Amino acid sequence: MKRLITCIVIFLGIIGICTWGTLSLRHHSHALIQTLQAAHDAAAEDRMEDALRLTEDFLADWEDAEQLFIYILRHEQMDEVTFSSARLLPFLRQGDSAEFCAEVSEIIRALEHLWETEKPAPENFF
Repeated sequence: MKRLITCIVIFLGIIGICTWGTLSLRHHSHALIQTLQAAHDAAAEDRMEDALRLTEDFLADWEDAEQLFIYILRHEQMDEVTFSSARLLPFLRQGDSAEFCAEVSEIIRALEHLWETEKPAPENFF
């Protein structure tokens, strides 16, 4: 009987950790995408100060999220976002809104891909 209870506790623990990881990924990825979209819109409207502030917010949030994601995601996927993020501030400081917007679109695509490949869906299981 003790073995059965131990198995159930371990199973529930695994389910809990997986659920927590999935919900955390969804929350953080959607929040990061919203911040980037706002920065993209600001840069497209030539509000570079707002775009710079939002980009700095995104970078700070990404650093925090990366500390969590390192345990639940493949590093190759995270590296794509990290490397692209490093180019955002130089584009803004040079006033190159077109390159900035293109890079933001790439990062948004990568963040959406992170969520799409990790969400619990039949296509991700088979």
